[in-house]
Amino acid sequence: MFVIVICTIVEGLGNCSGINRAIKLSYRSINSSAYMLGKVVRSAAIVNDLNAKGIPLISSLEEIPKYKKASILIPTYGISECIIKKIDRLGYRILDNTCPRVKFVQRIVSDASKKGWILY
Repeated sequence: MFVIVICTIVEGLGNCSGINRAIKLSYRSINSSAYMLGKVVRSAAIVNDLNAKGIPLISSLEEIPKYKKASILIPTYGISECIIKKIDRLGYRILDNTCPRVKFVQRIVSDASKKGWILY
């Protein structure tokens, strides 16, 4: 017995609303001393385009020249609370691209951790 499976590859479905929101915020940040702290979205084409338009991709806050007023674009997948506190401490403006759904899960995990639950 043979089973025939027909697969259709659909192109151009686009991005989820969290990614679209992050892309819009990132492009609005051009010419505002903004830096991408990690890839804002997973699309290399968008990250490269933002970089070419003046938003450098950095992997560490130490890459920002000292005493420079800067805005930090947070990736859609979020960053740890300790890095957010460090950004605040250094006086940089946070442009939070974290996907709202990711933030929701982060809040649940944070609340569970504060209650003493062990999370893996």
